[in-house]
Amino acid sequence: LAAMGIGSKDGRVADLRSVGMLALAMLLGLPPSQVEEDLERHLVSGELWSTRSQEAFDFVKMLLEESPEFTASLALCHPWLRNVLLRPGLADDLAREDSLRRLACYQVALLLIPVEMAQRDLERMLADFHRLDKDGDGLLASRQGMQLLLARGACQQSSEVAIGVVDVRGCGTLDFSAVAAAALMVNLLKDGLMKHRVDDIWRCLQKAFFKAYSSNRLSADRSCVLEKVSNSVGDLLESHGAVEFEEFLDAFDDDIREDSLLPKLTESAGHGTPLALFEFGFLAEEPDSWFSSFYRTCGQPIRRREAHC
Repeated sequence: LAAMGIGSKDGRVADLRSVGMLALAMLLGLPPSQVEEDLERHLVSGELWSTRSQEAFDFVKMLLEESPEFTASLALCHPWLRNVLLRPGLADDLAREDSLRRLACYQVALLLIPVEMAQRDLERMLADFHRLDKDGDGLLASRQGMQLLLARGACQQSSEVAIGVVDVRGCGTLDFSAVAAAALMVNLLKDGLMKHRVDDIWRCLQKAFFKAYSSNRLSADRSCVLEKVSNSVGDLLESHGAVEFEEFLDAFDDDIREDSLLPKLTESAGHGTPLALFEFGFLAEEPDSWFSSFYRTCGQPIRRREAHC
């Protein structure tokens, strides 16, 4: 399939084009040679795509456009792949529960950043992020995110745990909001972070949320939370981290109670953040979808260090 991208001088673009051709062939149920012969017709959203999602169509088109700005990391973060749980070694139901709990930790960390982090600190982090983002795609590899946290004085083990939590689906790439959330976790939980698993981290973040936004530490007023996150730090996170706090908080009733925080975050599936799942994602509706099963057989993703997270 590499020959399909031979017209490009950029080997990376050729590789992405080859992936796009394979994805297109599988989605339409056609042999790659037939797809290549009539590529333009197959890239028109018509009858052939009537039973496929718009997200799948967009994903294939982006891969085949041969844009040097579109990287493998961006492909992994595309909405079509967000519902595919990449975590190895777990049954489907456990993988889904694990990822949703990590997503909830990430979301609460984002809500805490505007009240727990100084603007100057976040601006410095943003500058460091851009310095490490050599290809300018708005993403860092997990090891680069670790490098950024260590440069801020975080310890190695706490940084590993925090990165493991915010890399919700285990794809090994982090945007700015994920790095900021990891930094918040390290700062807030200090060295105790290294001793916690995801459930323990969730409980600590939940406690911090109600301490910051509730007078009685049992419930918080949604409008009050929105008002507090609407500061200069929140604005910075919205403009550079693709977070929409108003949309984010739409998931909640006026009164955010301790027993409803996790269920509401789980139900919202990351809406208002860069990790949002599209509303009718196939894994959400069909946990045993053919694509999920197929994806799990392709390669062996690097396993997390189970001892730490």
